[in-house]
Order: sequence, then structure tokens, then C-alpha cells
Amino acid sequence: GPWNAKRPPAYPALGPGAAFDLQLWGANLTSAGRLAVLQGVVDCDASERAPGEAEPPVVWAEELAPHRVAAGGASAVWEVVAPPEPGNFTVCWGPGGGVLAATAVAHGRVAPLADCQLAQAWELEVDERGTPRCSLPCGGGNSTWRRAIVAEPTGGGQACPLREALIRFEPCNTQRCPYAHAKWVWTEPRVVDNETEFDVIVEGEEFVPGEDRVALVSHTSSCGPVTVGRAAGNASAAINAINASTVAKMRVNGIAVSGDGDGDAAASGEV
Repeated sequence: GPWNAKRPPAYPALGPGAAFDLQLWGANLTSAGRLAVLQGVVDCDASERAPGEAEPPVVWAEELAPHRVAAGGASAVWEVVAPPEPGNFTVCWGPGGGVLAATAVAHGRVAPLADCQLAQAWELEVDERGTPRCSLPCGGGNSTWRRAIVAEPTGGGQACPLREALIRFEPCNTQRCPYAHAKWVWTEPRVVDNETEFDVIVEGEEFVPGEDRVALVSHTSSCGPVTVGRAAGNASAAINAINASTVAKMRVNGIAVSGDGDGDAAASGEV
């Protein structure tokens, strides 16, 4: 008989009339074995019922034969169809040969058929003060809108959309950003030797942390868009920011380049 009967497995909620495979493990299982689907959580063995207790209703009139039995009878597989109405059900097994299915081998539940439910309105993402969030303070950012899932589907109802489909973005803060203005630029140390590290300090207004850059170019080149004459040295983009809209200073680490020995290098801020 089946070993599963010692602790019948409980199946998750199924849709009305959903088909599923039930595999039993045991000893001497044969193709003569039969399953029956009964409504409710019941005792399959009629001899265990109280005197006068009504027979539990059988969902399907015909008992089910296995569609696959392993060699040696160690396991067998049945295709079972859940009841068409919501509620609990019990799957009973019997050896066949005129013996009624009398051993509980599985329990299940049919959930009402219901589709995924979504909130009617999209909600704008806001900060802790209730102010709408925008990815950028100016120059064209994105605001985030989300649509919530109110209820997951049950009983095989229509699935919910992917999470990506429940998020949309809209433009915000589209006004032009103020132009950055560099008032003072100097190096530390004031005198820079070849192949030595130094800092470039730029003081001004409306710097954008993480976006503004300082480039090192040859002393024979002019500041501006760096298309030619870039020096062999390097400069990082580390910025000491006060806030995202106005920065008093930004500090850039660089390495002076080898040239004609005078150690000159110009700093060009891409702002």
C-alpha cells in the first residue's frame, strides 16, 4: 500500500476542475489500485465513521486508475481532477479488486475563481514630507508612479502583471539648470612639480556634484571644450559638495605631467 497515507500531503489551493498529478510511494502498488475524490475533509474508511454518519459525497462517479506504475510497485502516478466547486476535498486510495478506496492519501482545497485585482489609481512616489520625488533638481528628471496589487489571483484566475508593468515614469523639473560659475581656481600646493600629486580647488556657484569635471590640458592649450591637447596626467572627479544645487568648492586630485620641465598644467572645468 501507499506510504503517503501516514501523513497525507496537503495541496495548495487549486482552481475549480484543475488537473494535477498525484504520486504515491509504497510497496506492491499495482495498476489495479484506485483513487476516489470525496468532498470535504473526511475519513476514507467507512468502518471508522460513527454509526448513522452519512457517506461523504463522491465528486467523480468513477474511481481513477493510475496512468503509470513503476516496476516493482514502488510508486504509481494518478492524474486527479479537483472538484468543480470551491471547498475542501480528500483523495482516497484503495487496492482495487472490488475493495473501495479506504485510505486517505491527499487533501486539497479548491479556491473560488478570482482574477488579480489592481488599484484603480496610480500613486506618485513622494518623500517623507509628502513632496513628489524627482530624480533631478533641474534639467529634466523623472518622477515615479506605481500601481498597487490589491489582491492576488485565486483558483487559477488571471495572473497579475509583471512588477515592471506596474511602474511608469513621467518628466519633472524640466526647467534649465543654472549655469555653473567658477570664481576662483587655485592649486594646492601653489607650485606643482612634474609627476607629483596636487589638488585643484574651484570656488564658485551652481556646481553639480558628480557631474562637473575638471580636465588637465597642456599649458599651450586654451581652456574650453577639451578636444585636443589633453595632458598625459589625470584628474579625478571627487567633489566636496555642500548640496545638489549650489556648491562652494570642489576639489580635484591630479598628477602633474612631464613636459618641458616647468611643470605647467591648466585646469579646465567642464561646467
